[in-house]
Amino acid sequence: MNASVFDQQLLRLKSALGVTADQQVAEALGLSKAALSDRKKRGAFPEDKLWALAQRRPELQLNPFWVLSGQSDEVMRATAGVLTAQIRTVLTMQADRWKDLPVAEQLTRAMEVVEAASLEEDERELVLLFRGMKPAARKRLLIELKQADSGELSQQQKARNEVGMRLHASGNGVVQVGHVGGSVRIKNPKGR
Repeated sequence: MNASVFDQQLLRLKSALGVTADQQVAEALGLSKAALSDRKKRGAFPEDKLWALAQRRPELQLNPFWVLSGQSDEVMRATAGVLTAQIRTVLTMQADRWKDLPVAEQLTRAMEVVEAASLEEDERELVLLFRGMKPAARKRLLIELKQADSGELSQQQKARNEVGMRLHASGNGVVQVGHVGGSVRIKNPKGR
């Protein structure tokens, strides 16, 4: 979450509470001003504290959905309704194929299909490749990507990334991830 999202959430919370100072928000959430300031620097809005405040102080009529997203309950309900319809459609389409799976697994798969439909093609490919990787390979990839994003790569890592790095996917051969001309390229030799 970036700082501007945090700032927007903080402004909505101040509005909902009828306060203007960060100190007042911190007190309402049960945080010190320093703790709220630290969260602000990290862009980590205290969602758990917000939900607890809404439950602890119902007289405030605090709407955590609105504070977090800027959307009203009606929009959230409509979005949930659309999501439910999409999941039902996928379950209906896959009924014969998934009939022997437990209901929880069917729902999980349907949610993954709906989620994947909202992604761009390269994002879908990346998610599918990532899900097929062994946990250790996932961890290495995430570390490399975070370092690349923050500009913290060592000279050795930069050199390795220019020629590509190899990460083993469980049962799916090798996935190559590397930087070429400033962009990230993902290649699955098996054509997936």
